[in-house]
Formats: sequence, structure tokens, C-alpha cells
Amino acid sequence: MALLIKQGLIYDGTDAPPVKQDIFIRGQQIVRLGSFSSKDAETVIDARGAVVTPGFIDLTNAADHYFSIFTDPFQEDLIKQGVTTIIGGNDGFSLAPFFSDSLNYLRRRKSVFQKINVHWQTVKEFLKVLEKRGLGVNFGTLVGYSTLRHFLGGEEFRDLTENELAFLKKIIIQSFKEGAFGLSLDLTRPETRFINNYEIKKLAEVAADFKKVYSLHSRYNFGQLKEGVEEVIKIASDSKGEVEINYFEPLKEFSPVYRETLKLIEKESAQTCLNFDVSPLGSVISPIDNFLPQSVQEGGREKMIEIISSFHWEKGLLEHFSQIEFLKEAIIASVPPTLKFLSGKSLKEFAQNQEINLEAALLKLMRITYLKASLFSPQVDNLSLEEAMLSPRSFISSTKNLAPSLAKLKNCQTFLQFIRWTESRKDLLPLEKAISKITAGPAQKYRIFKRGFIKENYYADVVILRGNEPSEVIINGRLVLKDGKPEKILAGKVLKS
Repeated sequence: MALLIKQGLIYDGTDAPPVKQDIFIRGQQIVRLGSFSSKDAETVIDARGAVVTPGFIDLTNAADHYFSIFTDPFQEDLIKQGVTTIIGGNDGFSLAPFFSDSLNYLRRRKSVFQKINVHWQTVKEFLKVLEKRGLGVNFGTLVGYSTLRHFLGGEEFRDLTENELAFLKKIIIQSFKEGAFGLSLDLTRPETRFINNYEIKKLAEVAADFKKVYSLHSRYNFGQLKEGVEEVIKIASDSKGEVEINYFEPLKEFSPVYRETLKLIEKESAQTCLNFDVSPLGSVISPIDNFLPQSVQEGGREKMIEIISSFHWEKGLLEHFSQIEFLKEAIIASVPPTLKFLSGKSLKEFAQNQEINLEAALLKLMRITYLKASLFSPQVDNLSLEEAMLSPRSFISSTKNLAPSLAKLKNCQTFLQFIRWTESRKDLLPLEKAISKITAGPAQKYRIFKRGFIKENYYADVVILRGNEPSEVIINGRLVLKDGKPEKILAGKVLKS
């Protein structure tokens, strides 16, 4: 079937100024760019006065973590904001490779409670399952290192032996060969924060050897912003590989150092393949155990639960909580199903209903959820956020760990909000450069084959924007959004690197 987009203003994903052209699509691909008769196609879209771009790419999507690639395969909320490709396996957690306790571990760490039948182990098997079920958007995955490491060490805080590290490297290499786009590691979590530099370096070397992305959430949100980024810069420099800093959000408490660190990244970018991603929503989501003192977190999950339940520790914990600015605007993001009525409420509202102060409310929430909860807060410095989005080293990504239910509640249209934001800053960030941050830039970084550009012989992932809102979205040559309404078509493909 042939589809023709007539006379749209095309931003092709490069930094080149837009051109008014027709796009002729046949099957899954863009066949020609130019000027064509409407008689040549079965479907014709009049794009006069509209902006036409490549489909948007979300590098940090959590659809796999919350199982919505299974429970909501059409992914209409993503399509309605122009997202055609998502990368899963972020934060060190992926749905493959999977082992006996991997599912329970993911549920504990991500506060996920949906049921799912897992009948795969390898990346190859996982991707085959997705192909059989069908996808609303294109999907590729990273290998989550926390998922792998937990298989060997559980939640025990210890160094791996050389044999254990060699075993994990073998699995990572197999996963790369089966199509994984890279390796992810979250160094902010209690169970991974202690990982030594030698282990981190060896992982970077494996990713670089196979030309895969090493996606890291640095240690910056524990008062180690500059040190955490310097660590990642050294990893990128030593490995000579593609490295991505995830969720590089400018928290208010770190704003002066954040700007200094941003300049450091840009300075070192000439010698490294280093990028970072940031969300324009100006919000941060954190697992609730992140607010415990670091010394408490290092005791492991069972020890943390024992401590929050102890009257002996209560005074010290409340004093610690009183120093956390994040809590003043915090919203309860995720909780166990029995407490779902709390999701979306502010911590302040929860405290008032319980007739206790904010610190005591946090402790109570920790107790009643057994640390299976997360908090959402707009504690971001807007000036620093603007500098980050303007940076030539930044990509735009969705908010960390944002569950689908909260995304709907907060109307989190990440990519459309970014495009609207650029409207008033065209002198600083022309639209063609902004579009590249959510299309061609990520596609090149992650080596997503023949996507991210509007080019002949590339896959036809196309967005038509009218008034900065998608009116039509095409995925692999199929019209999945028409006149702003989803068509309920599973046009997505499993992507392999």
C-alpha cells in the first residue's frame, strides 16, 4: 500500500533547515522525497501548513518495567505525543536476561505489582515473545546489569569474584549478539552504589568492544554530583565507548554545582563519546528507600525494614528526614495495590489526613508499604534545566520510573512539552536542532538502524504536527494516528542492534 504526505514542512532529523516536500511511502519504507501526483498513492495526507518530523525516540521508557508493553500493547499515550520508538532495560533492570527470582526482584525494586507470566530467559527468547504478541511502537532493550548481578549475589553487598564477573560478561556478550542495544547500570541504588571501579570499568570495556551504549545513572544525587560525573567521564575516556548519563536532572539543592558539571561534560565531549539525557517536565521520581540515611541503606532491604520498624531508630530517622527539601512538594507516585488510593496524593495531604508532620508521614508510608513505594517531586532548578536542554550533548527523555498511571495523572507529554518550550527559544535552539535531540541524535547514539531521519530507504516512522500537536503518526508505513485519534494498530517492530 502506498501513502503520500503532501507539501509538509519537513524537518528531516539533521541540523539542516526545513524543506517543503512530499514524502512517498510504500510498505514500511520512505521510497522517495520530492513532488508527486496524488494519483500515485491509495492514501494521501494534505500536510500543507504542518510540520513533518521523524518519529520521536524515547531512550528511557519504562513500559517494560511496568509491563505495559504486555498490558497496553497499543501504547496510545505514547503515539498521541509522537513517540514511535522506545528503548527499555533502563536503570539496571531489564526483562531479559531473566532468571528464577528476577521478576520478584524487579517488582520489589520498582514497586510493580501487575501479574505477568514469564516464560523466557534470554534476550532472543524475550524479543520473540514480543514479536508474537505485537507492539504498538518500536521496542528495543538494554541489558539491565542489576538484574544480572542479583542472580549471583542477591541483595548482598559484596564484590564479585573474577569467575563471577567473567560469567556475567559472557551473558552480556550473548545478549549483545542477540540484539540488545547496550548495558544499563543505576549507581544510585543501595545494592549497586558500592560496586567498585574495577567492575564498572570492565563492563564499560565489554560495551565498547561491541560498540554498544553504556547507560549509567551516576551517583550524583547523594551529594556527589561533580565526583559522580567525573567518574563517568573517566569511564568514557578510558573505554573509548558510547556512554550515556541517564536522568541528569538539575535538583535545586545541587544547582550551582550542576552548571559547573554541565560545562565539564561539554568540555570533555571532544575527547569522549559522552551524552546525557534530561526530562523537560522538571520532576524527579525516587524510590522511597532513597530517603533513608546512606548508612541504613547499605544494610540491605531486610535491615532497612527492621530499622524503620524500630522505635529506637525513630528519632534519628525523623531528624534526617527534616533536612530533605524534596519532601515539601513530594507526591506519592507508586504504592502496593491495597494502598492505590494514596497514589497521586501529596505527602503533605497524607500527613494532614493522619494528623502528623511531614517527617512522620514519610516514616509511616515507609512502614505501611514495606518500602515498596516511590515519591514524585518537581524539585528541579528551572534555569539549570534550560541550560541542560540547550546543551549540544543532551537528549530529551521521559521522567525516571514514571508509572503509566501517574503519567496520565500528570499529563506528562514529555516530547510535546519540549517542542512547545523551544517555540520561545528559537534564537537559542532552532527547531531543527530541537527535533534532532529526540530523533536522529538518539538513533545515531544507539545505532538504531534506519530510523530517526526522514530519508529515502529509511523506515517510515513519521509525525505530522499541526499547532505542535500530532495529527497523524505513521509507524513502519502504517497510519496509527489519524486526525489526532489512535487507530488501534500494532504497527511497531522489535528492534535489534
